[in-house]
Amino acid sequence: MRKRTGLCGVVVLLAVIGCKDRKLTDDLEWMDNTYNPHVGISAGHGTSGYYTQQDGKHILASGTTDTFKNDECNFEIEVKDNPSSVHSEMLSTNHYSFNLRDLDPASVKVKTYTHDGGIGCDIAPDEVCDWAEMEATTRNSRPVVMCQTHAVFAKLTGKDHDNSYTSKGVDVYLGFDNPEYAKKFASVFQDAVRRCGGTKGAAS
Repeated sequence: MRKRTGLCGVVVLLAVIGCKDRKLTDDLEWMDNTYNPHVGISAGHGTSGYYTQQDGKHILASGTTDTFKNDECNFEIEVKDNPSSVHSEMLSTNHYSFNLRDLDPASVKVKTYTHDGGIGCDIAPDEVCDWAEMEATTRNSRPVVMCQTHAVFAKLTGKDHDNSYTSKGVDVYLGFDNPEYAKKFASVFQDAVRRCGGTKGAAS
């Protein structure tokens, strides 16, 4: 009888593990399907930025288009500057590579910003707040986020036209065109971090 009980315990345990893996897979698929652009299905939610007034015109001051791809818990985020912005003389593309298990789930937060000026809505609550940013930090601020940057300077030529470099950091960001969707995404992302093995840091 004891052996049979033990075997049942193993079966139940494996079933629970299987459910957890299925939940993680479903969450990762939902994040990809809803956040990233898919031709004929969705334009995605990763285009964000703020506007300003210049010469009487309402123009994009700064903005990016963000996407991600993943292999289970391994993530790569691509952040591309919007060429329509006023700062288009210098455009950069950044790739951030990391594993969800290295993030502190308690650090996952969403901050909303104003349409004009890009001011935090916590200090400008009466303004139109139509975009957001999710931030997450590595556990105990370990510099394990790999960043590859390629910057292009439109007005420069020769070897000064572009520049590439690699660095390590502790933060990851994603921009959103919809604050309410950003909050839902962050909740699912936070759960995925936990399921991948991410735990609180010493200071959390």
